[in-house]
Amino acid sequence: MPNYSFKGKYELEKTPLKICEKPLELFTVKSIKGFNASPDSIDNEYINDFPFWIKIWEAAIILSDFFGRTSHDKEAEVLEIGAGMGIVGLFMGSFGYKNVTITDFEDDALDLLRKNAAHNNIDDLQIEKLDWNALKTDKKYDIICGSELIYSDKFIDPVIDLIHNLLKPGGKVIIAHDFIRKSLVSFIEKLQPGFDVKSMAKSINTGDEVRKIVIHKLEKK
Repeated sequence: MPNYSFKGKYELEKTPLKICEKPLELFTVKSIKGFNASPDSIDNEYINDFPFWIKIWEAAIILSDFFGRTSHDKEAEVLEIGAGMGIVGLFMGSFGYKNVTITDFEDDALDLLRKNAAHNNIDDLQIEKLDWNALKTDKKYDIICGSELIYSDKFIDPVIDLIHNLLKPGGKVIIAHDFIRKSLVSFIEKLQPGFDVKSMAKSINTGDEVRKIVIHKLEKK
């Protein structure tokens, strides 16, 4: 059995999640109440203290559903960045995508991802560490995707540089975020030259409230 680095740090529980009739059972952090920062804060300094990787984000569910319901080449080279729990990549693997690479910078997130991929018998995945500020790969991808990527202005330039470096000519960037993430507006405006941009909004009921999630599909000209 692998020796996961997060073992003993967090209390885990099994969480069932079904998207497009595909059920997964995920190990998740049992409670986020012990963290002082709020994931819904719009204050950059306050939100930076929240470990984004421990939460299943509504945007990740919406983006997974998008990939489950729309037609894409199952052989496409796909890169999920800032994956956290890796919901999108895990479900893409369960939907039959053959060349999905899931990345994050946090070692604990990557270990939990490996645990969840093994637990759900999803074998056709690459799970790798990726530092947006120090890229150590020049591999090109057909699709770069992610959810809740730009929750702070400091991520705008690194993600734009990553896209320019790793996206194939004619490739697509598909990202989803909660409507409250205002940094995405600046990101889209800065990236838009050279891309055709289409956006759509979806609503998701969390049980406590209805959240508005925006999906942006950017195709390289």
